[in-house]
Amino acid sequence: MKDKSQRPAKLKKRKSKRRIASNVKAHQRKGLGTRIAEPFGDIALGPGEEIPELRGFTMEPPDFGE
Repeated sequence: MKDKSQRPAKLKKRKSKRRIASNVKAHQRKGLGTRIAEPFGDIALGPGEEIPELRGFTMEPPDFGE
């Protein structure tokens, strides 16, 4: 058997794409909730402030033009 350094170029062992990809740190995507909340990050309730209830408002069904 020939020495590994004696192999023809096309038979040399190559690293698989999967192995190479695993060595690269992937950019971790932010969660959906975090991405939705980011635009509203500067809007905050003050100390003791509450969101007002919307009681007494009625919803009307939409008219689709019939």
